[in-house]
Amino acid sequence: MAALLLAAAGAQAQSSASDLLGKLGQAVSSLTAKTGFDLKDLKGTWEYVSPEVTFESDNALNKLGGAVANGAVTEKLEPYYKQLGLDKMTITFDDELNFQMTVRGRTLKGSVSREEGAEDGYITFDFQVFGKKKLGGLKAHATMSATKELTLTFDASKFVTIMKVAAGITKNSSLQSLTKLLESYDGIYIGARMKRTDAKKK
Repeated sequence: MAALLLAAAGAQAQSSASDLLGKLGQAVSSLTAKTGFDLKDLKGTWEYVSPEVTFESDNALNKLGGAVANGAVTEKLEPYYKQLGLDKMTITFDDELNFQMTVRGRTLKGSVSREEGAEDGYITFDFQVFGKKKLGGLKAHATMSATKELTLTFDASKFVTIMKVAAGITKNSSLQSLTKLLESYDGIYIGARMKRTDAKKK
């Protein structure tokens, strides 16, 4: 653990101690989050908390390093999310695992599922536009933490496609800049960390 802390400290030499501790906290949360949660636990309305980035790796040390490093990436993403209205995004799931994703006053509907016996942490979103046109089944890496925070990350290019449709954006300088930024990272999954809207009332 000491080695991990030293590595993180070296990588974040320009950050304040509180920022570093926050990133380490997110990293530990990411490591302890469960991928095999019951999909019924999705029921309810979830609201955006922050951008989320994942890098796929089977190595726990690499996962922690990636989680700490992604603090710098998410800081770059946050202004774009706000410009595109993604910081107001909500997703509501019902008993039948149907969902409604709302961005900038526009709503995408569909359903979510997991392949039987799947243990890879992926769930599939089947999007429909205007009840008919489909975006197809898009896989998302999903985890749920002990504090019931949900993270959903999609392949970067797929996420941009979703946002183009959900936010009604096709030509936008912020979206173009975000796309260019994502192209500079290899194998990146992008999405959001979300929290139940009723969690704050408890």
